[in-house]
Amino acid sequence: MHKEQFDGNTLRKIRNLYSVQKAGKKVIVEHDWRDVEMTGLAIRVKPNGATWRILTREINAVIGDIHLFSEDDLPQLRALVAEARVGKKLGHQPDALIKAFLETRNVKEARDVHRVVKEGAKVWEDGRDAFLQWASKNKAVKTVESYKSAIGACKASVYEPDFRHISGKALASITLGDLSDIRDSIVDRGEAGELKGKGHRQADATVAALRSCFRYFSGKRRIYKLDQNVALGLTNVIEKKKATVESDGGQKLRPMSQMEIGAFIYSIDCCDNEMARLALFLQLLTGQRRYTVCSSIEESFVEHPHYGLVWRVKAKGDNWRVLPLPEMSQDVVRKAKKDFEDFGCRYLLPKTRHRVAGDEMQMHIDPRIPSRIMEKMRKPGGVFHGLDLKPSTHTLRKGFISFMRPRMHEFVVGGRQLNPDDVQMITHADEGRETTAAAVYDLNEYLDVKFAILKRWEDYCMEGYTLYMQQHQTALAA
Repeated sequence: MHKEQFDGNTLRKIRNLYSVQKAGKKVIVEHDWRDVEMTGLAIRVKPNGATWRILTREINAVIGDIHLFSEDDLPQLRALVAEARVGKKLGHQPDALIKAFLETRNVKEARDVHRVVKEGAKVWEDGRDAFLQWASKNKAVKTVESYKSAIGACKASVYEPDFRHISGKALASITLGDLSDIRDSIVDRGEAGELKGKGHRQADATVAALRSCFRYFSGKRRIYKLDQNVALGLTNVIEKKKATVESDGGQKLRPMSQMEIGAFIYSIDCCDNEMARLALFLQLLTGQRRYTVCSSIEESFVEHPHYGLVWRVKAKGDNWRVLPLPEMSQDVVRKAKKDFEDFGCRYLLPKTRHRVAGDEMQMHIDPRIPSRIMEKMRKPGGVFHGLDLKPSTHTLRKGFISFMRPRMHEFVVGGRQLNPDDVQMITHADEGRETTAAAVYDLNEYLDVKFAILKRWEDYCMEGYTLYMQQHQTALAA
């Protein structure tokens, strides 16, 4: 046995032994070289090669071949031995620790992996799913859905590829650099044309979700073993002073034209996914949010002797309002009720696939499904390919607001001429649960004007469809 403080000279002396043996001048006898600075760090020299080892009274473990590490790695090797000795006192074998160290070359990350294996510490997926479970009990449904997508927690999320480098990684090992890589990956894919716009808004949504996620982890230190909240230093892509400029992902801030709306109706009319088609058409005709349409309950569409069908809308933030539906919107709702009545689901647009055994299928269509239909429209061959605008489901809502705001003065309620902001009676107004329950059966000026507004918009959309079809047929004839 040979003891000395390991440094570059030690490694050169051992390598020289093999050079001499190769020349046939001397045969190496098996023995150990031990580091005097860190008890337990050793190099075992044999005739056929040398290996780094942890050698103590309790541990005899191989770290790796001598060529795997250089003089620069000695501090990490000493830290590894120290960590292994502490773990052994707690009854842990160093195998998982050494394996993780060989993969990461970082003792802290190896320790975190070792905790996952031996102490039940959490990896990214464990923490993420627990956070979402907590959020589902403490946050609005729409917020939770946005979190799921933003942190890649579902297969439908377009951000899932951006999280692959932390898949299976111990939470305590995730660094600010890892989170920054996620943000930058989203931006890179957006600028490459894989996402809507430049990916800036999407990246900032993910940044916000990650901050909330790691704030939750940091508040439960005994479970997640985080020494600090690494997400605190995670910055947005869009600076506040530029937010209004970049707010549409770098796309031109304009609504869809009447002809583009007609092209959209034509495109969804050719869509094979009937449920997505109905969801998109109903959203277009009513100016509601994507999630509001997808999560609508069948019983919220109430028969009315005068208007035909009235929708008691539950929107974002638990806002309630009543919308009397014009003819085309009614047709969409009645078709959905008829086509999906055998599903036995409370939702107008139920999900269609079992996800787990025993799934009772009491869930609505995934809002990402109609979004993916619109994404296809922006690809080569789609009706929106090559436009300066990249329409999304939210663009449908913008189209309604942009068209109706300057025309609200044409409508009067109680002798008062409406102003542009009154368009919110369709898109944002909160009329309260009790009042909407009664208003469904009322016949009053507010319902009359809402009906007139939605009918005006519906006529505009269908005129666009007629114009587009005329243009399309002319092009085919040519």
